[in-house]
Amino acid sequence: MGSFQEFLEDNIWVPIVAGIAILLLLVIAIWTCCSWKRRRGYQRIGNAVGNQLHMEKYNRQTAHNEAASMNCQYYLRAHPNYSLWQHLPQIGSRVGKSWFAIRKTGDQDQIMSLVTKSSRCVFPFTSVAKRHVSSLIAALQHPYLLPITEMDFLQQQSVLLLMEPLSAKGSLRDEIYKTNPIHEYTSKYAGKGGRGLPVRRIAMIGRQIIEALEFLYARGLKYQHLHTGNIIMDNGVPKLAGYTNWLFGYQSRIYPVLKKLSGKSADLFDVVCFGHVLLEMTMGQPETELKPDMNRLTASCPSDMVEILAFIFYHPENRIPSLAEVKSHPVFARIAVSDMPELTAFSRAQIPLSSGAKQIIKAVSQGKQLKSSVRRSSSETSFSFSSTNTSLTRAPSINSSAPTTPARASSAAPSAPPTAPATPAAAAAPAPPPPPPPAPGPPPPPPAAPAPANLPPPQDGRNALLDSIRGGKSLKKTGNR
Repeated sequence: MGSFQEFLEDNIWVPIVAGIAILLLLVIAIWTCCSWKRRRGYQRIGNAVGNQLHMEKYNRQTAHNEAASMNCQYYLRAHPNYSLWQHLPQIGSRVGKSWFAIRKTGDQDQIMSLVTKSSRCVFPFTSVAKRHVSSLIAALQHPYLLPITEMDFLQQQSVLLLMEPLSAKGSLRDEIYKTNPIHEYTSKYAGKGGRGLPVRRIAMIGRQIIEALEFLYARGLKYQHLHTGNIIMDNGVPKLAGYTNWLFGYQSRIYPVLKKLSGKSADLFDVVCFGHVLLEMTMGQPETELKPDMNRLTASCPSDMVEILAFIFYHPENRIPSLAEVKSHPVFARIAVSDMPELTAFSRAQIPLSSGAKQIIKAVSQGKQLKSSVRRSSSETSFSFSSTNTSLTRAPSINSSAPTTPARASSAAPSAPPTAPATPAAAAAPAPPPPPPPAPGPPPPPPAAPAPANLPPPQDGRNALLDSIRGGKSLKKTGNR
C-alpha cells in the first residue's frame, strides 16, 4: 500500500489523466444519449408532419370531390335527359379536375368533366362568351377529333363543364398498358410497363393524328396537349381530346420542359410531343428524358421507327422539323388517303366561324384579355367582344337619336318595335293638374316696334324668366331698359 502511494506521489500525472479520461467518457455517454433521443424526436415529428400533410391532401381532395359532386347534381337537375351513373376516380393527371360517367337518354353514354377556371383564361365565363365558344366548338367537326356534345359555364362557381362520348376502350395509353380506362390514374400506369404496337399501326395512328393537327391549325387553333392519354380510341380509330384546353388557358404539365426544346413555335411544340407519342407507342412506356438515347433505340426499335425518331429529335440541320416535313417522311407518306376511310368520307367544307369566335382565337393567340360590351340601339341589344387588359365591363354605347338608358336583360321577352324618340315632356313624370285659367284681361296692346339689331346677349335674368314661365308663376310688368 505504501509503495502505491509512493508511486502516485512520484507520478502525479497518472490520476490526473485517469480523471480526465473518466470525464470524457461521461461526456460522450451523455452526448450519445441526447443524440439518440433527438433523432427519435425528429423521427416522430417527421412522421407526424408526413401524416398531417397526407391528411390535408386527403381532406382537400375530399372537399373538392364533394363540391364537384354537388355541381354535377345541380347541372343534371336542370337537364333531365342526363342521369348520373358513377362518380369516377381521378382517372387523369390534371389536379382539380373531376370526372363523372353520365347516362344520356336514347344516346351513347357520356363522360362529364368539371374543372376550375384557369387563371390564364382570357375571357369571362358569361352567356356571351358561352355562345361564341359553343359556335367555335360546333365548327370543329373532324373524324379524328373527339366531339364535345355539351359545353357550359357554371358562372357562380367559376367551373367549366364539358361532356364527351364515353369510350369503352379508353385512351391510347390504356391500350398500350392494357388497363381499365375508368380506374385511378396512378394505379393504371405507375411502375408498370406496356407493350409496343406494330410499326404499321404506329404509322397509321401517327398519320391520323397529323391530319387532326393540320385541321386545328387551319382553323387558327393551337393544340399543345398531345400525349397518349389525350388520344381516345373509338373502334380502333384515334380521336384527339383536350383540344379546347388551349382556348381555356390550361397548360400541359410538361409544357415548361418541352418548351426548351421547341422554342416559341406552337407547331414545333406539337412535333416534339408527337415524337414522344411515337416513342411511347414503340417502346410501350413514356420517355423520361427530353431526347431519347439513340443507341438504346437502335438496339431495341424497328429501323423505320429509328429513322422517324432520329428525324424528329436529331434532325440533320440541328432543328425541330415542321409538321409538314414529318408528314412527308416515308414512314407516313406511304399511307394513302384511301387507307383512311373516315377521312375519305369526311366533307372538307368548313363551317364558317362567327366574328366572336374569331376574336376569341385572336385574343388567346395574343394573350389579351377580353371583355363583353353591350351595344344598345333603339331596336335591340347586341353583344360584342373587345380586346382589353381590364376586367369584365358592360359599357352601353350612346345612341345619337335616343337618350341613354341602362342595359336590361332581353332574354325574357322580345324587344319592342322601334318607336320615335321620346320628348322630354313625355319622358318626365306626369305633372300636377294646371291651375284654373285666369279671368280674361284687357285686349292686348298693339305690337311693339321692332327691336334694334344691336341688342345685348341674353342675361341670367332671361333664364330666370323662362324658369318662372315653366313654373306657372305670375309676372310683374317692368319698365323697358
